[in-house]
Amino acid sequence: MFLLGQSLSRFRDKEIIVMNGWEKSTLYLTDTMGKAVKVLEENRVLGIALVIDKHRKLLGTVTDGDIRRAIIRHCGMETPVEQLMNNSPVVVTARDGKEKIDHVMTENFIARLPVINDDGVIIGLVGQDSGFTSGGDDNSILLMAGGFGRRLHPLTESTPKPLLKVADKPILEAIVDQLSEQGFKRLFMSLHYRGEMIKDYFGDGSNWNVTIQYLEENAPLGTAGALSLVNSADVVYPLMVINGDLMTRMNYGHLLAFHKEQGGVATVCVREYEHQIPYGVVGLERGTVSRIDEKPSHKYFINAGIYVLDEAVVRTVDEDSPLDMTDLLSSLVAKGERVNAYPIHEYWIDIGRVSEYKRANQDVGYSLDNS
Repeated sequence: MFLLGQSLSRFRDKEIIVMNGWEKSTLYLTDTMGKAVKVLEENRVLGIALVIDKHRKLLGTVTDGDIRRAIIRHCGMETPVEQLMNNSPVVVTARDGKEKIDHVMTENFIARLPVINDDGVIIGLVGQDSGFTSGGDDNSILLMAGGFGRRLHPLTESTPKPLLKVADKPILEAIVDQLSEQGFKRLFMSLHYRGEMIKDYFGDGSNWNVTIQYLEENAPLGTAGALSLVNSADVVYPLMVINGDLMTRMNYGHLLAFHKEQGGVATVCVREYEHQIPYGVVGLERGTVSRIDEKPSHKYFINAGIYVLDEAVVRTVDEDSPLDMTDLLSSLVAKGERVNAYPIHEYWIDIGRVSEYKRANQDVGYSLDNS
């Protein structure tokens, strides 16, 4: 029998980390995408699920990126992992040295590598200390917090929308907490409406173990115009941009890794949205009925308000000129630039209306009606 600890000890000697607990991150071909999501979430530090047969032979791997790409194809959570896995994963053996492993990881932008024996049986998992998928990168974050929040009146008459509380904590603070916990420390905040209240609340960010630089809009600049106020010398690119009125449980490190892996100059987070027409829809051809669909559903991907932008994109934004992010991204597409989509399957809500604000509070078990 293959002795895992003995055979992989040479990786430890060469400062390659042996990832413990990989046995809990295995799947079979008949398992579903929903099971894969659960396995990846429960074994987040590993960042990979290993698809095996009954003899533990490695058949493929599933990563967060594979899940996102499957969602883009409108695959549901019941989809078999066989349809979304990477069936030709990059692997190493226990005989491979540090130099080869480092080269393979760097060339393929991989933070975790399965280790197999001569029969193709999985015997372990190795990784780098600072993986590409775990978050904690030094990249800068721009939080868009300057909007008027008119659709949330009267709640925003005296309070800026990002400081409205969900479960006794301002929306923007929940975002900052999440970023800090995931290791992101370099924050910018764009301000306009009642911006002084936000500055007073967060200060320099030290209470959250982050640094905050404020970008003050003299006039509303839209959802992308504040990019012109960013001093590129202070930014670690690519820059992540997050609307200050949303809540999600996504891992921002996975998003950055996806952006770097896919290439392209920008990545926009999207959310699958299904709309059902509450009537039977009648198709007509030359005045006659060609088909009748009973209450059909249509699926779309909507903008989730989270973006990753390369430096070249940020530099195209004209100074002090209003610009919406949709227009910026559309201009990139028109120029033939690659703009990637990153689907969010985790919890996500955009708090733009009173009904959504109430729902966000209900989602965390806090009823506004009883406050």
